[in-house]
This record gives sequence, structure tokens and C-alpha cells, in this order.
Amino acid sequence: MFSKNPSPQCVGREALDYREPVDPSSQRPHHKLSIDIVRSALFACDESCNPAQVSYYPDIESMATRQRESKIWSQGEIFVFSRSEDCFLIAKQVAPSSCEFLVVTHDGCKDVLTAYRFRQEELVATLKGYIQ
Repeated sequence: MFSKNPSPQCVGREALDYREPVDPSSQRPHHKLSIDIVRSALFACDESCNPAQVSYYPDIESMATRQRESKIWSQGEIFVFSRSEDCFLIAKQVAPSSCEFLVVTHDGCKDVLTAYRFRQEELVATLKGYIQ
């Protein structure tokens, strides 16, 4: 009989079946908001919507991470997270070559944020605060 050594890929956290803690609020089912609702919500704030610039995210954390990846987004980029047709968050890049996002929810226009000026946790908390 012989003992099996763990493979190099399966040591440390993986060997213990370690999993990062998960925020329960991010585990709600992902709902892809229809482009008509995105367009209507933005139109209500006097903003246009180019469907080719719309990206959907399964949770606010991944949306915030993506927003913070660049200080220079092309104008009109749209980031969408939704729990349902009645609970959603849209962030639209409103200034050319910057990181200024208009935040729109199911309750209307909320704010303009400069995403990269926030730490990840701060941006996530701020965005979650708009749809609580």
C-alpha cells in the first residue's frame, strides 16, 4: 500500500477546501434587465442608451470592480445590475475620457460618482445603498 502525496496544485487553502466568505446579499438570483427598461430608465434622466454599450453584471461587486478598472472610459458605457425589473442599478459613463458615472435605479437618477476615487469596499457599499 502506498500513500498519495497531494499534487502541487492542491496544497494550502485548496487542500483544506478553503472558500472565501461570500456576502449573502450578492447571492440573490441574477436577473438580466431588458434593454427596454434600461433605455426607459436612462431616458427618464435625459440620457440616451446605445445597446452595444450595455454590459450586465451578476452582482454589484463585479460591476464595481469593472468600473474601477479604468480611469478613462468611453462616453456612453453602461453597467447594469438587477435583481428584478423593479430593483436595478444602472451606471452610465457620462463624461468623455473619464470615470464619471451617472447612477440610476428603479427610483430614478441618484448621483454622479467618480468610481476610481472609491476603494472597492466603499464603492460597493455606496452602490448597494442606492438599492436597499
